[in-house]
Amino acid sequence: MPELIQPFILAAGTLNESSTLESWLKSMQVQPRWLDEIIVVSPAAQIRFKGLAGADAATLIYCWPFWQRSEHYLIQQASREIATGERRLILLVSEGQTATSALLLAAPAVI
Repeated sequence: MPELIQPFILAAGTLNESSTLESWLKSMQVQPRWLDEIIVVSPAAQIRFKGLAGADAATLIYCWPFWQRSEHYLIQQASREIATGERRLILLVSEGQTATSALLLAAPAVI
């Protein structure tokens, strides 16, 4: 059985209405084209996420409606994908009413 890769939290933050995901990633020195997957969770009927400028066309994007403990499950799933070597860099986005939270999970090779 191959050894599992330990996922790391590369960055986490809360964006206000004047911030964008692109500017937040730039401040973290992460290029959108490096992302393997983007996971978006939103309680709103209409998800505000409209894509990420500079992301590769092959980047997987999943949009989920909010349900109780959904972020916890999706963080676990993303960590599992990194641990098994399926992904190297995953952006998780949680849209709230007034702010957006972002979390970058990375494999050690990315760091």
